[in-house]
Amino acid sequence: MKVFKIILKVLVSLVLIVLVLVGAFLIYAAITTLHPEDKEDMTLSGEASSELKLGDTVKIMSWNVGYGSLGDNEDYFLDGGKNVNAQDKDRVEANLKDITSKINEINPDLFMVQEVDIKSKRSCKINEREYFEEKLSLSKYVDSFAHNYKAGYVPYPFPTTIGHVEAGIMTFSKYDVTKSTRIQLPIAFSWPISMVNLKRCLLVDRVKIKDSDKELVIVNLHLEAYDDGEGKVKQTNMLKEVLNEEYEKGNYVIAGGDFNQTFSNIDQSKYPIYESSEWVPGKIDATEFENFNLVMDTTNPTCRLLNKPYKDADKDTFQYYMIDGFMVSKNITINSLETKNFFAGQSKGS
Repeated sequence: MKVFKIILKVLVSLVLIVLVLVGAFLIYAAITTLHPEDKEDMTLSGEASSELKLGDTVKIMSWNVGYGSLGDNEDYFLDGGKNVNAQDKDRVEANLKDITSKINEINPDLFMVQEVDIKSKRSCKINEREYFEEKLSLSKYVDSFAHNYKAGYVPYPFPTTIGHVEAGIMTFSKYDVTKSTRIQLPIAFSWPISMVNLKRCLLVDRVKIKDSDKELVIVNLHLEAYDDGEGKVKQTNMLKEVLNEEYEKGNYVIAGGDFNQTFSNIDQSKYPIYESSEWVPGKIDATEFENFNLVMDTTNPTCRLLNKPYKDADKDTFQYYMIDGFMVSKNITINSLETKNFFAGQSKGS
């Protein structure tokens, strides 16, 4: 009987210790997670170098850089791979160098980038926001940044964990930006998962047009990836509302980035989704965006499945996706669209 009481006391003590530790972590997670407002004004940095006028031709570029860590040597656990964080800091730095070199080479007037890390474990604690600002500063951009992920510690997958993560999306403009706003999108996950997951948003930059009371409105986005589909739908519906509101004001509107979805009006046959694919993108009904042209270039894919490294894999049977593109208001003429296949190694993130 005495032994039983001792065992019971030990078990109760262990349970209490576990409960205290779990409670302490939940408090820590709640404190260190992102707490966004529905709308927030973002700080602008840098200096614009050009003036936008009606009738001008504007070169726009978007790139999900996958926090510089998803080269041809990497896979990713949420896509069916095994890796959680970048394996090699030197490779991350080389990826970032190549990415910024290509951006400078193309020299876009407006540039949207997604998955920019700030001293996150998964990208070897490099401040990529500062890196982009420094390497692109010669082009005289004004830039804005909006967080969509911030967690003191992400405890999965166990035992190798994502750990500390801070990330967001950035927009660079050679034209004068009068205002930058972060708009919170519907959160796809419930508590407590939401505390250590992304809180996705729209980054809306307003570009002044000379001798006009209208604006060029640039919407940078990275919509939900690994939800059950409902989150994507809610976020897409909110995006539609925001775009239509701006269009009805008479503004010129371009939304671009990683939709994690295809467009229904785009021919996907060149890069079909295999039945064995671990991840399947959603589909946006283009007919619901009647004031906008939804465009993707079908020449090259914009993403690959990260279930295995790309290096030495069979390129002909690899799973590719077209999930990055633009929604362009119908008061803007699209002269051309191209997906650049810069180099086979660096895959975008999802």
